[in-house]
Amino acid sequence: MSGPRKHGTHAADLKHSRRSFLRLGAYSAAGLLLRPGLVHASGSVERDPHPADLPEDAVLFPLGVASGGVGTAEASLWTRYEGRAPLRLVVWRADRRGQHEEKAHWRQVVHHDVSAGATGTLQIPVDQLTPHCEHRFAFYTLHQGKPAKRSKVGRFKTAPLEDALVPVTLGATCCTMNGIDQGVLAAAGTRRDLDALIQMGDAVYADGSRTLADYRARWWDNLSKSGYQALRALASLFATWDDHEVDNDWDPETVDPAKLAAARDAFFEHMPICREEGCPDRLWRKQRFGQTVEVFVLDSRGERSRSALPKRYLGDEQMQWLKQGLKESRARFKLVVNSVPISTFPQIFQGSIKDRWETFPEAREELLSFIEGNELPGVLFLAGDFHLAMIGRASLYGPGSRTLEVLAGPGAQIGHPFASWLKGKQYDWASSTNNVAALHFDPAKDQVHIRYHDDQNRVFHEATYRRRASTGFQKLSG
Repeated sequence: MSGPRKHGTHAADLKHSRRSFLRLGAYSAAGLLLRPGLVHASGSVERDPHPADLPEDAVLFPLGVASGGVGTAEASLWTRYEGRAPLRLVVWRADRRGQHEEKAHWRQVVHHDVSAGATGTLQIPVDQLTPHCEHRFAFYTLHQGKPAKRSKVGRFKTAPLEDALVPVTLGATCCTMNGIDQGVLAAAGTRRDLDALIQMGDAVYADGSRTLADYRARWWDNLSKSGYQALRALASLFATWDDHEVDNDWDPETVDPAKLAAARDAFFEHMPICREEGCPDRLWRKQRFGQTVEVFVLDSRGERSRSALPKRYLGDEQMQWLKQGLKESRARFKLVVNSVPISTFPQIFQGSIKDRWETFPEAREELLSFIEGNELPGVLFLAGDFHLAMIGRASLYGPGSRTLEVLAGPGAQIGHPFASWLKGKQYDWASSTNNVAALHFDPAKDQVHIRYHDDQNRVFHEATYRRRASTGFQKLSG
């Protein structure tokens, strides 16, 4: 990203966020993905009732709220609305640290009426927010011009200015199967320590779906549960997909194009992620949190090609974007979010090998050799898919032997039965316990502290690693 912009926003993100906010989703009989025009936050807006003074209506807002695209000064605020009365978006910022739930500690910065008759999935962009500040938001229904009922209250924290070196804590999970208990997600939803949340894929299990209506039904089924609603309201969301958002082990070269288009539309409709003008199908993107950590979210499913020579795991443009971004990043830590692990695994895991980086050896070696050959400091991978938590090196020998990978999740799945096999020199620790992980990046100490939380929010494992001056991390504890 190039130099600073207004409010410290990075140039590339500002360009993408503003133009993508203007793109409308497709109309359909089942609803509309509506993105009204850009809303500007201000310190002087009309005051609305506090959320505690209005009743929450889970029928009108059946999927809760979520936020995404959060940078230093902007955010995209999401809900699903089933009513017909006009709506109002209300946003507050924290003016004092500490007891943030007290009314006196919040200043309203957005009072924005949504067009009457808007219904379906809404995604409203807001800019001119205060950098590195906690915010809350809610959608109010209006009766005779006055607030009557409301959605859940969502929270997000804007990113620090681009030159800031401050601690950053990112939550992470994946693999939340429809029908599985969401206790881990509900417990995580009570926390207040996360600056943002990362979903590495399999947010919904839509296997067998074919039409947009099919996919919407599967998303509705999972997101309507209290666990997911608590989690998505907790913090701004970064997300990619894995296979089950489309179909089990789907292949972009053989999948039915109509089925893939429906799955993609449903993904963008239910995640608080704006489609970008000129490249509306693109999932990969990045966001920097000051000079502490830059997050690179990959699409490691939708661009694979086994017919290409050599086989391609990421599209050529995505691979070059990633390599250039890692090399040019000024952040102390570079977090590569990858739905499927880049690590190698023991022979007992061979049943899933065709799905992994390991069967795309040229692409895997190209990326890992680039990182280690250029001595890029502070690069670590974060992945899901395997239904287990793990911390280890990507390889035992050769490219990847100095690159740390962290697996988080599953959030609501049956744990992998072979997690206990991940031990020895390559793997520091593994567990099949359902979890939401937290990665705390401390630039003052050059350390990342990793914690895994269970369905009672208990920390059942934690470890600390120090960034090396060259590639890799030194284990300090855990």
